This record gives sequence, C-alpha cells and structure tokens, in this order.
Amino acid sequence: MDSAIGAVAVSPRHHEPGGRTRAAEERWSDTPVPDLTEQECAVWNLLAGTGAEACEAAAGLAAEAYKIADTIRAAITYRAYTRSQPLTAPQIADDLGARPVAAAAALELLHREQVLDRSGDGGLYWVRDGRDLPNRVVDWAAEQVRMQLATGLHPAGSVFRVDLAEVLLNVGSLYDLPGLLQSNGLLRCASGRWVVTRNAGKLPPPPLVPEPAPRDAPFTRDEILGTVTVLRHDRRRIPPPARAGGDSWHRLRAMAVYVQAFLPPTAISGEQAFVNAALSVFASVLAPLEPAARQQHVASLATAIDAALATLPADPWPPTNDYPLTPRTRDKRLTGREREEAASEVA
Repeated sequence: MDSAIGAVAVSPRHHEPGGRTRAAEERWSDTPVPDLTEQECAVWNLLAGTGAEACEAAAGLAAEAYKIADTIRAAITYRAYTRSQPLTAPQIADDLGARPVAAAAALELLHREQVLDRSGDGGLYWVRDGRDLPNRVVDWAAEQVRMQLATGLHPAGSVFRVDLAEVLLNVGSLYDLPGLLQSNGLLRCASGRWVVTRNAGKLPPPPLVPEPAPRDAPFTRDEILGTVTVLRHDRRRIPPPARAGGDSWHRLRAMAVYVQAFLPPTAISGEQAFVNAALSVFASVLAPLEPAARQQHVASLATAIDAALATLPADPWPPTNDYPLTPRTRDKRLTGREREEAASEVA
C-alpha cells in the first residue's frame, strides 16, 4: 500500500494563466442543468474564463465551486473517489448537499487542472492519477483510520483503540490492521498499547461534508435501532447488508447527529470516548463512491450509531432539545418480522 502520508499531487487552485489561452476562450459545450437563472449563467461563464462580468451571486457560486473542488481533491487522496468510478455533477451535488451548477463547475475546474479526465460530452469525469480502490478490506479500513487521525480527535501521544476500530470497521483477526498502520508510521506500540505518532498531524484534511439539515420530526429510539440493525456489520450475515445506497447514508447521518445530541459532553470511559469520536468522524466524512466501499462505510456508520446508542440508558437521556429518545431496552435486537418491517422502512 502507498505511504499513508502521501497525497495526490494536483495543480494550484488558482490555475488561470495571466494571458488568455485557447482553453480560456472556449465556452463550455453544454450547461450542467437546464433552465439556469441569469445569475447562474453568469458564474458559469465566469468560471469558463469567458470574461463575463462578475456579480455577487456569481462570486458566491464560484466560492462554492472551489470548496467542492477541494473536497473532491481530499476524496481522491483518501480513495473515496478512485479511477474505477466516474464522477457526475448530480452525484457530487447529492453527496455534498450542493447546487448542481456549482458541482458541475467544480468538476470542470478540476478537469482544466488535469486532475480529472472527462467524456466527450462532458457528462462523466474520471480521476486521472488517483490510486485504485483498495483490494483488501484492511487497506480500506486503514484509509478510514487515516481520516479519523486527520481530524485531530486523536492527538499525538494518545492511545488509539485499534481493537475497537477493528470492530467498527469489521476487520477480522486475519488482517493485521495495527501492523499496517505501524508500517505507515501512524501508530507505535508502547507498553502493549497502540499510540498515535506525530506523523498523524501531517495527514492532509479529510473530505468533510456539511452537517445534514435538521429533521422535521424527531427520530424515536425504535426507529434508529431498527435502521442500524438492518445496516450495521453483523458477522453472522454474509454478504454484508445490501441496503446501503445513498439514501441509507443520508438517513444514517441524520440519525448520527440526533444521537450525538444525547451523548454526555464528557465520556465516562476510554471506550465510550473512542466510540463517540468514531461516530463523529463516520458521520462527517464523505462516503466512498464505489458501491462495495460505500456499503462498508454505511455499515460502519450504522455500527458506530448502534454502539453509541447502547451507552445511553434505557430511560430517556436528559434531552438537549424538545425531543427525548423513546425508551427501549438496550440489549433488545430486532428479529423475524420486526427486521423485515424495518428493512422495508429503510428501503
């Protein structure tokens, strides 16, 4: 596996040359979505380098496009986006909660920087020089741990609970996740514990996504538990949960934010602190685009929610808003018809 601290080399963000080039004079052959407003057309022409007069709204869309481009670069670095899957403006907009015109502009900016290749009609883009999708579960799990360390939630010198990470990421004992992280210089063994090294502070920022919009109606404890039971890792269930598409990821992220509001501000134990931190990262980083990798990510997020929910008492946790969690015995799990009904609701 490539060095964990290596980053994909990309062109500078401000790539426009001083003089007008042939590329700068070309208009984009088509627009990303039909029926663009006048302001959206303005930013479209602005980013295409046609010299159109800028306006405040166009500048706002341009800023959004540059931010999306930065997120895509980070996704390439951590192999959330790889050479094996095409990128489209609707997919990027859906994942990031962005406007399609800004997502399309970001893709075109990265194409002009030669970070992405594109199809003849401009509808599909591919990562040009990024790494391929990990072909082993342990390599994918290492990417997830790199993102956890890159957030700064585990500073240098702190103990990293690899045993808990293996459970949340569903990495069996046949794989040597701590050995891989040690070989990449991110962890070291000290007195039988795995400690974060200073190299973790050199990791590039992970691809973060905006927090999901507040839900109109509160989630009940039964609703959350039913969803994570269907989607979480379960070693008795082979293959992994199949209902792990984009809708499931968005739903789980909303549930994660809701559960986090009921977690105590100070962790009671080191194990609970690790679970809470992992839940925060899984809910805030971009899910991989490749279906099998996204399935693993969704299952890990569901497992983290399930683990965090188990730390809450059966009685409602003192609410931080107007909606307390519905009581449910923490060790109760859905079986039979209840599981089928929950799966139908998730679908």
